[in-house]
Amino acid sequence: MRVSTNQVFQRSLNGMLNAQSKVSATQEQISTGKRVNKASDDPAATASIYMLRKEIATTEHYVRNSALAEGELQLEESVFKSIESSVLRVRELVVTAGNGAMGFSGRQAIASEVKERLGEMLNYLNSKGANGEYMFSGHQGQIKPFALDPAGGYQFQGDEGQRSLQVSSELSIAVRDSGKGIFADIPEPENFSTRAELGNAGTGAISTGNVINQEDFSQFHPQDIQIEFVTATTFTVKLTPSGTNVGVTSGAQDGYTIGDPVEYVAGQGLEFEGVRIELSGVPQAGDDFFVESDPVASQGLLNSVDTLLTGLNSIGDSAADQLQLEEMLADALVSLDAASESISLAHGQLGARLNVLETAQRSNDDWKLLNQATLSQLEDVDYTEVISRFSLETVALQAAQQSYARISSMSLFQFL
Repeated sequence: MRVSTNQVFQRSLNGMLNAQSKVSATQEQISTGKRVNKASDDPAATASIYMLRKEIATTEHYVRNSALAEGELQLEESVFKSIESSVLRVRELVVTAGNGAMGFSGRQAIASEVKERLGEMLNYLNSKGANGEYMFSGHQGQIKPFALDPAGGYQFQGDEGQRSLQVSSELSIAVRDSGKGIFADIPEPENFSTRAELGNAGTGAISTGNVINQEDFSQFHPQDIQIEFVTATTFTVKLTPSGTNVGVTSGAQDGYTIGDPVEYVAGQGLEFEGVRIELSGVPQAGDDFFVESDPVASQGLLNSVDTLLTGLNSIGDSAADQLQLEEMLADALVSLDAASESISLAHGQLGARLNVLETAQRSNDDWKLLNQATLSQLEDVDYTEVISRFSLETVALQAAQQSYARISSMSLFQFL
């Protein structure tokens, strides 16, 4: 086969260009540190590299969310600690106000600090997060959660939503809590009301009464009690409608046992099931009086402290006032304990979320490192191998260039 001069030159040129292309590709790998710089470098690995990069980007997003969630939860935990401290201090003040030797002026001095603590609690409950939104408003982050109603009392203005952040493909963490369930929906102390049957024949009356032992009364609540006069001078105390006998712990005659009729003494205090009442007037046989449990309602932390503040500033030193004061302080303790329990529960749940978040953060970091290692194996160069290859390809290019130079100079005209 005849080989023309043009073919000789063309083949030499193609070999030189091919060697130069290999050198350029290897130089690019050295400069970028990547084995795969375009899809044609390794079509099989390109798809895996794309998926790994996407997975790493997603994991980095979860890592950022985790850091943001941790900051939000730690800030909320700090607020919980401050509120718990304020509630504990108010409780100490309630106990101090219950000192029998303290008069109205002393209680007013205590009320001054209670007022300051109330403002402090309101400020904590209206705390804002790092993004400037209210922490306890649920989804209504721009609305102040707690405010004083012109009609009286503090009202919750947010909603019951709970904001969350996605911290892994399968896990989202709540980073905000609605203040409604924690600070507003706190049951009031269980209480009762009294009444005389409308058809009573006598002139007997029953006092308003007060709870003297909240724990005993809580075991009795929500049942009602019927006081029925068997004669004009004796009565029985029974649960209604069951008719079960109730034991009178104070105000009964000597030798009394549960189920015996109690001898009536006008104006004498009676105590049973954690309550204290007084009967007075001239009842007749068949007359009935009732102690009825009130439905449980929600008062909330701020309103409980506000009620305490009002009582400290208004209840005097008379004997009747002392009974009212005792009940008011007992109710305040029950309300504060209920609020403290609600806050502690929320605080504990927040701590649990922080623990879960810590686990998620470790998992994200491990997963990111694993994907990065796999990605590195697919696309990063082995510098020892690529530099050796570069040296070999450079030598090949130089050889091609020198061969081309010699071949291009060969001509019959040199021998003419």
